[in-house]
Amino acid sequence: MLAAHAYFKPLNFETEKALFLAGSVEFPKFIYREYVDGTLGESDDRLIKAAFLVRESPNLDHIKDFRDLNEKMYGKPSSKLAQGIITNIYTKIDNQTKECLWEEVKQRLSRSMLKPNVLPVIRRETFMHYKKYFQRYSEYYFENIDLKNISLSECISGAIETTGLTIEGWSLLEEAGSFHARVNHSKKKIIVGRDYVSRSMNAKARIAVHEVYGHALRGKILSLRESEGFAVVLEQLLGSKLKYRRTYRYLVGVLAYKGMNFREVFEIVWRLMFIASNYTKENARTHAFNECTRIFRGGIMEGKGAIFLKDTVYFEANLKMWEVLSRELLPYQSFVDMIEGRRVVL
Repeated sequence: MLAAHAYFKPLNFETEKALFLAGSVEFPKFIYREYVDGTLGESDDRLIKAAFLVRESPNLDHIKDFRDLNEKMYGKPSSKLAQGIITNIYTKIDNQTKECLWEEVKQRLSRSMLKPNVLPVIRRETFMHYKKYFQRYSEYYFENIDLKNISLSECISGAIETTGLTIEGWSLLEEAGSFHARVNHSKKKIIVGRDYVSRSMNAKARIAVHEVYGHALRGKILSLRESEGFAVVLEQLLGSKLKYRRTYRYLVGVLAYKGMNFREVFEIVWRLMFIASNYTKENARTHAFNECTRIFRGGIMEGKGAIFLKDTVYFEANLKMWEVLSRELLPYQSFVDMIEGRRVVL
């Protein structure tokens, strides 16, 4: 049986991506798999049917129903956090090109979204405390492998073996025509798309730690928010310092929820990506399309705030997780209980 989010996966993603980035279309026109009524649980069933209705007939009632269901399941994204993300990106301006792009961003954003704000600051002592715990628990696996010369599948397979999940019957399964990774607890499989290419060596490690340590090892998800928030914490612990993740995706969620359409959000986000990182313009536009798709998929490309909010959970839940971890520095065994699913934090 497919998970609910499978019905929000565009089947013609690559085709529409190429057309959009080439300037051939104003909005992507995604196609989705058909859903058999009643296949999933009540809440997922209602959400999938509401998504179909809002795409086929985007009247006010259908839009409201889809938005209400998303809010109930995933929460409403915070403008203040989005302001903090934008404020942080502004500090990255260090040349005339980025200054010009910032002026273009300002013209596209509302005055309220440009209001300065700050994201929570996690003390380095706190970060290093848990980083050392994870290095110890993972037996320095990610420090000892040659990320440059192994594939994503090899990286994940090695992590499965290091955790001892292999003894419990877990293994990796490569899936044709897929561009992502996911965990199937009932079959004890970590499924990786054969066409899934990580953006960098470090991204390869983050994918492995997210799926193996963040999901497979912890057992079946009891809370999406807690599970994803902690999985992103583990991603962050691979770095030398704390770096917030999924920020662009969250920003897309806020802007789209306010009613901006796919094109409007895309034009803002690729510019912000260029300002804040070492992306080329082409790479920034490609990545911005991917992030916009994660939020707009299943909903209305033309705006009106009818979007799929599942992927806004990662960033906000991660902040909540660090808030809990920062209250007191937990002992090693408590961390082990968290990573092995015996202790739920949120």
